[in-house]
Amino acid sequence: MDSRSTSLSRTSPEALVPAVQAVATDAVVSGLLECMDGMLAVLDENRQILTTNPKLLERLGLNAEECLGLRPGEALGCAHVEESPDGCGTTRWCASCGAALAIVASQVQGQPCERDCALQREGGNDLFLRVRCTPLLRDGKILTVIFLRDISQEQRLGVLERTFFHDVRGLITGVVGYADLLASNADSSTRHRLEPLLKASLRLAQEVELQGRLVREESTRISPRHESIRAEDLLLELRSLFESASIKHGIQIEVHGDLPSRLLHTDGGLVMRVLRNMVTNAFEASQPGGTVTIAYLEDGEQVRFEIGSQAVIPQEIQLRVFQRNFSTKPGTGRGLGTWSMRFFGEDLLGGQVSFTSEPGSGTVFRLQFKA
Repeated sequence: MDSRSTSLSRTSPEALVPAVQAVATDAVVSGLLECMDGMLAVLDENRQILTTNPKLLERLGLNAEECLGLRPGEALGCAHVEESPDGCGTTRWCASCGAALAIVASQVQGQPCERDCALQREGGNDLFLRVRCTPLLRDGKILTVIFLRDISQEQRLGVLERTFFHDVRGLITGVVGYADLLASNADSSTRHRLEPLLKASLRLAQEVELQGRLVREESTRISPRHESIRAEDLLLELRSLFESASIKHGIQIEVHGDLPSRLLHTDGGLVMRVLRNMVTNAFEASQPGGTVTIAYLEDGEQVRFEIGSQAVIPQEIQLRVFQRNFSTKPGTGRGLGTWSMRFFGEDLLGGQVSFTSEPGSGTVFRLQFKA
């Protein structure tokens, strides 16, 4: 975008007054300003503000009169508006400004346009905005409605999230390498004790990679990464992961039946994610002296893992076990453990996740899928 694609001229103060009055008495515009919860402004053909809603004024710390006739960058305190005598939309910085591009595209194309805008402000406190513009025909004139959503916090969290995954991957690579080195150079008895550490570090690396994929991609586009893995290895790894918790909390963990040698073609990381949540849930529901059971069954091409505890889920809670964000524990950020069982087990693995809970037989969570 350059100066040829934006209006250099400004609406004169004399012409601005009747335009402001016309918008102020327009029932459609008034209704629009009242019903929108975000920051909203209406611009004339020269990109100057004719009216705003209270949310925008509150965010800018201005009154309505101070905003009238300003262009968005000027009202928002853009640090670059003074670099051109014609102000916002005409400086060399405006060619890459998401707000300016969205406004011009909407005016030229006559249709809605949305862009992200990294706004550098005078005195700091920069903003990252999602800007959506749409044309509005009123009394023969085409106005522009501009909607601003402050996503600065989302952007900061996104950057921190990416940095976290990058740094954690580096740390885990070091842990895996060191665990592998220790196991390789140890004698047979020591190697046997180090193998659970190596397997846990490898599983942690897979978990971090999976979480990174979930963050980067939409869940509907994530496909399981099938591998050949023995059912026996999954069961032994699961028991090994909870051995220390078993000792600490005085809760026994038992694997029922013979260890299966069947080779499964599935995403071992996703299967372990579901089973680990199930065992964690069983541990949290059990009292010291209780027992958590792990079982494996086969029915033709279908295999089923069962995690049992002696606890019983109240009937009214059973209805909401898999409901996202529902939890019997206080505080925010809960209600994801059981929900994630179905997300990973059904939405991603294509299996079935279910449970039964009855007095006398306790609670059993099940994961079933095609091997």
